[in-house]
Amino acid sequence: MREIKFRAWNKEFYCMDVDFYIEGCGDLFEDASMTYDTPNTEIERVAKLIIMQYTGLKDKNGAEIYEGDIVKCSRGAGQIVWDDGFCGFSLSIESKKLLSESSISHPTVTPCEIIGNIYENPELLKG
Repeated sequence: MREIKFRAWNKEFYCMDVDFYIEGCGDLFEDASMTYDTPNTEIERVAKLIIMQYTGLKDKNGAEIYEGDIVKCSRGAGQIVWDDGFCGFSLSIESKKLLSESSISHPTVTPCEIIGNIYENPELLKG
């Protein structure tokens, strides 16, 4: 069974965020900011996060591969995306879904390496 993990891109601060909560219905929350004179222990709903799920796969260096990561393999560099038709994650190179999860994770077939993600390094996908 694969581990279910998420990370998020914070659109307000332009950084990765792992300190958030996902409610059963999918709403996102994070710790509320501190007030002037007392710490606020409540949580507040947020809309500034873009959620990315862990694929359960690791690259050739052992780094965890998340949806939205840009990986380099023998066929070129592409983005890890969710593929509805395949019901799994795929590597999309130039809008073509070329490799399924089983190919991405098989080191002798396609040794992939994370080189960035679509939010911090979008230029890696431009020709």
